[in-house]
Amino acid sequence: MHPVITFIIGVAIGFLVAIVGLGGGTLFVPTLLFVYGFDIHSAVSTSILIALFTTSSAYLYYRRKVKINYKLGTLLEVATIPGGVIGSYFTNIMSKTIIEFLFATVLSLSALKLIHEYFSSKRITRTNKPLSKIKKSHLIIGLLGAFLAGFISGSVGLSGGSIKVPILILVIGIPERVAIATSTYMMILTTIANLTVHNIYGKINYFVGLIMGTGAFIGAQIGGRTNLRLNQRKLRLILGAMLLLISTRVFLDIFSSCNLVNTNCSTIRSSLLNDIFLKTNKITRKKYEFFEKVIKITKLVAKLASYTYISHR
Repeated sequence: MHPVITFIIGVAIGFLVAIVGLGGGTLFVPTLLFVYGFDIHSAVSTSILIALFTTSSAYLYYRRKVKINYKLGTLLEVATIPGGVIGSYFTNIMSKTIIEFLFATVLSLSALKLIHEYFSSKRITRTNKPLSKIKKSHLIIGLLGAFLAGFISGSVGLSGGSIKVPILILVIGIPERVAIATSTYMMILTTIANLTVHNIYGKINYFVGLIMGTGAFIGAQIGGRTNLRLNQRKLRLILGAMLLLISTRVFLDIFSSCNLVNTNCSTIRSSLLNDIFLKTNKITRKKYEFFEKVIKITKLVAKLASYTYISHR
């Protein structure tokens, strides 16, 4: 596809996700799958590259408007980064069918969340809390949720913000705008770690990713400045319905592939379990080498997080 069209698509998606407050991966992965014809592994890897542009754009916007809780975000990244690295590793060794199934499942949950938010009108007033005032039990739940968010962002290319933001609001108890802003800071660090692992496997399309990412960066800046003028509730309903259709399409593609090869679904499930078993054995054989990489990447990103936190004190 022509680079100009790719750039325009990036601007449009970046604009839309900035208005709705959804991670760009929910739209970038389907676009790369169905418009550009990428396989699921390349779509996920390239989407993570583009996500670095969108999260950076969102962070630059929010850091001027909202007081980001850097100390809390940095602490939760201790769990998010290993989750993202492990998820990135899994997505590059698992079969196409498993990744598509995980992607469609997470996309369906994101769609249902958007639709639920349209019908929900409950408002709760919250105040920003220093780290010392947060209960230890809430922090433990937050760390577990952060790990899961990292794993999802690394494995299926979707933003972990759909898990991080609810945890920051409902479990930690900080205000919505602070939660969203802190989540964008966290996602930059997670995305860098995920991108490092995906780059090792060479499945990132840098040509499409850089052009679309540049467009998305600009679109997100424009969307962030115009979101207050639009009816966000109706946009969430429309986008939620659209994502639900996309996830249904992916599910149908998975099950229709069973018929194309004259294989029943029980055989497919059996093959998936065998694939998981074989890949798990492969991971076990290489666990020391792999976890050494996890530790190295975590240390590098932790240094970056520490530098960022100190510079904003």
